[in-house]
Amino acid sequence: MCSWGGEGGEKVSEDAAKPASESSPHHYFFPPSSNVNESIYTPYIERVEDLTEKEVDLVMYNLKKEARKRSGTILILPTSLPPPPIGKILERLFQFSCSKHLADDNVIQENQFGSREGRSCEGAVNNIISKIRENKETKHCAVISLDIKSAFNSMDWSILFTIFESYDISDFYKNFIFHYLIDRKVVFVDETVNTERQFFMGCPQGSVIPLGIWNIYFNKILELDNEEFFVQAFADDLALVTTGRNRRKLVDNTNRLLALISDKLEELKLNFSVDKVPGNSN
Repeated sequence: MCSWGGEGGEKVSEDAAKPASESSPHHYFFPPSSNVNESIYTPYIERVEDLTEKEVDLVMYNLKKEARKRSGTILILPTSLPPPPIGKILERLFQFSCSKHLADDNVIQENQFGSREGRSCEGAVNNIISKIRENKETKHCAVISLDIKSAFNSMDWSILFTIFESYDISDFYKNFIFHYLIDRKVVFVDETVNTERQFFMGCPQGSVIPLGIWNIYFNKILELDNEEFFVQAFADDLALVTTGRNRRKLVDNTNRLLALISDKLEELKLNFSVDKVPGNSN
């Protein structure tokens, strides 16, 4: 029995790559009418949680192989993903693989606690507390919580893809996300009006994929984190810790950081929700 290389050089048996008619119980993500080649293997499972890392690598290998065969870099997926459970499995597969790609390249900042494996709200709070404890004996500290106005609805797609370029994100992931986002519509219906409009901004919700997209988009804000300024996020919620040897220095440092964040938000076409910005200092 021969074997062939999957992603990361892993060996996959020939039986695992056979069509469903030859090797049960395997099946495919896309129906015959799909514009994606039917030979893309998928594991036969009932729950996303049953996926093994090797199966994830195998499916993503075949998707990338199909992309290279068709156009070198572009894989065009159906605008609507297949229905559950297959659609949800595909979303999870993509997010798993993309997250691994980002982690291998150290793209996402450590202080992003939203929608990341091994991160939690509790961990985010403990991280802030630890930062305060490091400084409270010798310095004044300020903790500022910032809310971004309509954050997910305000994500600009043209800026998003510029950010992808700046991080040298693989063409495979960029094109998957592009075709995941396009051809979306807003529909308004009431007793007298029925209208729809295409839209070209925002971070769709209800799936694991957009949460990962948002983390890439918001990453530029977290790059401001350094020894002088502490910047942390839980998805779109920001927490800042600033310090100063006296109150005047504390105020100066806080204003400097807020100005830097304001400039970055402007680059991302995001804004503070100014009526929801509590702050505490000691």
